Amino acid sequence: MSLDHPNLMVVPFRMLPSEMDPDVSAKKVDEERHFIRDTLLKRAREVLAKDARACALMRQMGSDLVVNSFACNFWVDGVVNQDVSEANALNSRIYDRLSLKKMSEKLESKKAIIMTSTLSQKGYGACLTKFKERLGLRGQEDLVILVNVSMSPFISPSNFEQVLADAFREVAEEEVEVWFHHLQWWSLGSNLIPREQVSVARNKSLSALRAFVLQGNGPVSLVHMPCFGAASQRQQCILNGELSDAGLKAYLDTKKADPTSTYLACTLEREELSSIIRTRSFKCMISKLTSEGYLFHLLSSVICDSR
Repeated sequence: MSLDHPNLMVVPFRMLPSEMDPDVSAKKVDEERHFIRDTLLKRAREVLAKDARACALMRQMGSDLVVNSFACNFWVDGVVNQDVSEANALNSRIYDRLSLKKMSEKLESKKAIIMTSTLSQKGYGACLTKFKERLGLRGQEDLVILVNVSMSPFISPSNFEQVLADAFREVAEEEVEVWFHHLQWWSLGSNLIPREQVSVARNKSLSALRAFVLQGNGPVSLVHMPCFGAASQRQQCILNGELSDAGLKAYLDTKKADPTSTYLACTLEREELSSIIRTRSFKCMISKLTSEGYLFHLLSSVICDSR
């Protein structure tokens, strides 16, 4: 299903015969996957019964072909995602789209029905670690997987399985590639990136608008406000710096009048944290954060300490 796909990866829990070979290689696994897709899944059972290679492979794959457990992952700019929590989020979203959770939901609204389960790292141990490696994942977290059940391990005369596979792929691709509407304003500003990916965009390191909590009265400390839902904002960082003379005076006067409020220094342009640290300066807008929103807007510059 995910062969040659630029972003989506679908890996079955049960390993293919080539993956269990002592001399396993990525090339051998890829060739076997292509053979399964192009031969086993596209030919009638009467034709397959006369194909010695196809029959031998089906025997090697085993009899448990009715209950299929698998999981999805994704690539970001050609690099596979290694974060288990991000893969779990993707699989959970796919399950939400292809399951019935309420009596009020209409069966005909679902193009396919799948189930889900969670594999415990403590319970599955090395078995789950191996499965994560096949998915490109690292970490000791439990893994959310997907499960589908078929009436027969053989292809139906009308190849209805391809219809279900296409329906699943459509939803999986949408969850990896749909328009991304959930980034924080501080991450990308008010202009959303068109046709960006949900799973991919969350894990791209992009220049972003930054917000720092201002602390102190002379040299100020700037505490970066992280947003762990986006790779651009996952860093935690505290900078020391100096505001411009006019900016410092206005900030201190306002803080003296209202010392309990929180004050933010927000960058005016999208920047990488590494660029701010390297150049040791940036222009910002200082605002007072209140229950009614942001007040007291003031433009200033910040010179960061070299420490």
